[in-house]
Amino acid sequence: MKRVRKWSIVAAVLLIVTMLAGCGEAAKTEFKAPNETFSIQMDETWSAETMQDNILAIFSKDETRGIIVIQFAKNLGYNDVAQAKDEVESTFTMNNVTAAEAPASIPGLENLSADTSGIVLEGQNEQCYTVYGESEYAYYSFIYIAKKVSDKKIGQFQTVCASFVETAPEIENNSQVEVTDTIRWFNATNGILLSANGGDPSLFAGFPANDDTMATEVAMLERDWGVTDRASADETLDWVLTEGHRMDYVSQMEDFAADAEGIADVAEADRTKWLCDNFYVTESEAEGYMYWYNPFAEKGEAAISAWDYSRAMSLCGFYYQAGYYTETEALDKSLEIAKTIQGLYGSWDEFMESYFLGYEWWSEEGSDERRAIYEDLKAADNSMYGLDFGMTLEKTW
Repeated sequence: MKRVRKWSIVAAVLLIVTMLAGCGEAAKTEFKAPNETFSIQMDETWSAETMQDNILAIFSKDETRGIIVIQFAKNLGYNDVAQAKDEVESTFTMNNVTAAEAPASIPGLENLSADTSGIVLEGQNEQCYTVYGESEYAYYSFIYIAKKVSDKKIGQFQTVCASFVETAPEIENNSQVEVTDTIRWFNATNGILLSANGGDPSLFAGFPANDDTMATEVAMLERDWGVTDRASADETLDWVLTEGHRMDYVSQMEDFAADAEGIADVAEADRTKWLCDNFYVTESEAEGYMYWYNPFAEKGEAAISAWDYSRAMSLCGFYYQAGYYTETEALDKSLEIAKTIQGLYGSWDEFMESYFLGYEWWSEEGSDERRAIYEDLKAADNSMYGLDFGMTLEKTW
């Protein structure tokens, strides 16, 4: 479930008619983005087109040259530069994308990369040189489009990129509580989703509480959960906590055990062969049945219930950010659910194994990507998964 607010950049494509030459003379004028959070220097004969707040588009006097810089703010849910890159390439319909040499440096940005590509504008074939980078506040793409992109023109454009200045705004956060280890523990229960959405584990629910976050969460909750107010929020959370996806899992496993009468009395290591010997199933099919049944035989609904409890913890944070719960209400409910989780599992690894199996049951796909995220998070400095799973959870708000 992605929580990205995508800024439309189609307008940038429509404004570019034909771009043929290089970047021109030395930079002389500062061009600022509409939101005034970043700027570049370019020849004074160039002019800016009115775009969205996060897009700076400048063109030469004869409109044969152009540069577009797009900002993807991390607080709006962009979680890696690849996500920004995908949006740029799909919106501009870039083709034949090939890795290229990135600028040696751009002030305030790191993880620089670049590529060249083709692009079709108004039926004309053009070329692009695009640079990507990130700051603490946002990801950026610097796009130069021309009839032909030569090494000389790339060098000129890299000089323009080097004039970049970011003036990141201070992000409003209306949270009233200090983030303690207990709250970091809460975040760890839904750390995979939080990380995938680009959240900050040092903030309750991963994102600052402000009007932007509220708008994002209100839209997401309606779209993905059908939650539109306090009543539907309570109803949905109650369903996740009392039924969730684990009830369907339990029902199907119980039906399977009834159909394969006697399998519960067979040792786990012998069940696949027993199933093949007693029913018309292949070894592969029997292994598939056992993939789901064996965890159930050992743990019952707890085999996948971490998936439901993780989502319930996420909902508490979403409800606070959307304005359906107060911060205290969301934290109180999180504490209640967290203590239930501690009573069911003995470690983060055990909890996460149940989470991964539940994700697979729900999504009907593998969990390798989420497992990789978990391993990366565990290895990080000051990891929230370094907190003792059985620690005493205290109300500190």
